[in-house]
Amino acid sequence: MKSFENKVAAITGARSDIGRAPAVDLGCQKCDVALCDVNEQGLLETVEQVRGLGVHVTSRRVDVADREAVHAWADEVVDEHGKANLIFNNAGVALASTVEGMSYGVSASSVHPGGIKTGIARSSRIDSSVRDLDISDIDSRERFEKKFITGADKAARAILDGVRRNRRRILVGPDARVFDWVVRLLPSTYQRITIGYSKFSAK
Repeated sequence: MKSFENKVAAITGARSDIGRAPAVDLGCQKCDVALCDVNEQGLLETVEQVRGLGVHVTSRRVDVADREAVHAWADEVVDEHGKANLIFNNAGVALASTVEGMSYGVSASSVHPGGIKTGIARSSRIDSSVRDLDISDIDSRERFEKKFITGADKAARAILDGVRRNRRRILVGPDARVFDWVVRLLPSTYQRITIGYSKFSAK
C-alpha cells in the first residue's frame, strides 16, 4: 500500500496511546477512520482530535470480547464508509483462520513492539512475589516504565511505515530489534538471559 489517502482504517482500542496515535497519523494523511473502544470518554477525545484533521470519522463503543458486537461494528463500518482497507487491532481479538485461508484479500502484518510508552505501566498489577523482594508497587511501576523507550507517536509511524511497505513482521523500537537478535542467536538460552536481566534490574 503506497498511500493511505482516500483509504479507510478501522481501529480498535482507539481511546489512547498506541490506538490513538495511528488514528491521528492516518488522519494527517487523509485517511478516513472508523474507531472503537470500550472506554467512551477516551474514544470521544480521539474522535475530536482526528475529526479536526478534515477526514470522515465514525466511532462506536465496542467490547472486542463480544463477538456479536464486533461483527455488528464491522457491518456499520462498511455501511458508513463503504469499505475498510486497513484494520488495526489494538484491543486484541482471536480469529480461527490463517490469512491464506481467508477469502477477503487480506494482507496481514505482525507487530512486535518493544517497550512503548503507554499507560500500561501505571495500570499494571504487581504480583506478591515482587513485593517479597521489598520493592514497593510505586518503585516497581517506575522501574517498569523507565524501560519503555519508544513513544506512542514514534511507534505508530513505524507501524504505518511497515504496513505501507507490506512487511510481514514489524519490529517497533531498538529494544525489539535487540530481543529479536538475541532470540535468533541464542534460541535455547535467551529465556535464562531475560530472566537474569529482570532479576538484576529489580535490585
